[in-house]
Amino acid sequence: MREAESDKRVKALVLDSIYDEPKEMVKVEVAKTGLGGFPFMVRSAEMSFDWLNYEHRQDPPLSARISSLNGVPKLFLQPADDQQLGDSTRRLFIKAPEPKEIAALPHGNYVALSEEEKHLYENRVVSFFL
Repeated sequence: MREAESDKRVKALVLDSIYDEPKEMVKVEVAKTGLGGFPFMVRSAEMSFDWLNYEHRQDPPLSARISSLNGVPKLFLQPADDQQLGDSTRRLFIKAPEPKEIAALPHGNYVALSEEEKHLYENRVVSFFL
């Protein structure tokens, strides 16, 4: 999305399970491992992430320039099985300018989808671009 905000060659965009800021992803993923309950584990992971990505410390959230996508068709794919990720995707959808669509997916992890679910996912994406 960040690249699309500054590249006028982008004519349409599919956004699958998207975070506004990478730090959101770190919190959610640490919690998924079960380690979030340990004292300071989430904060330690965030600090490690910040250190590893120090050169991007001043990068604004994705939503900061979302208005530049005005007129670019956007399909947001929102996972139903991950509330935090689904909420993050929905918040960005709400902030995005038109034209935009949102589609709920039963699962957010493409690799773990059944063959039928993968087929439905792929058809949804292809039909959007068509």
